[in-house]
Amino acid sequence: LDNRQLYKSDANTYKSAFRSCRCFSVIAAVNTVEIGRLGEQHAASHLKQKGYRILCCNFRARRCEIDIIARKHNTLVFVEVKTRGVKFCDLNNSPKAPQIKRLIYAANSFLKTCTTNTNSCRFDLNKSCLQ
Repeated sequence: LDNRQLYKSDANTYKSAFRSCRCFSVIAAVNTVEIGRLGEQHAASHLKQKGYRILCCNFRARRCEIDIIARKHNTLVFVEVKTRGVKFCDLNNSPKAPQIKRLIYAANSFLKTCTTNTNSCRFDLNKSCLQ
């Protein structure tokens, strides 16, 4: 990125930038925190199998969080993981504009604080349904 910043002008335009990956797995989980943690672990292992290098998990900037930050070749990937249990498994939901703005804020914070030699970055959405 030339100026190493993502533009916050219109969060709705970033919805189309999310790439979706549906990973299904059979795991027994107790509560929503556990379901989320297991989904993030599953997504990280899936990315590793696809050749990504995991740089950071659960990166926080103020009240904003990015679940996984990975890198493949010269591309930095910010991954939002959406995990649901069987009862609430609707994989058609996408992040809403306020959440996208928070992801962009956290991505900007990461780019400012960490030195990475990347030419591009993108946002991925990993959706999982756990049983």
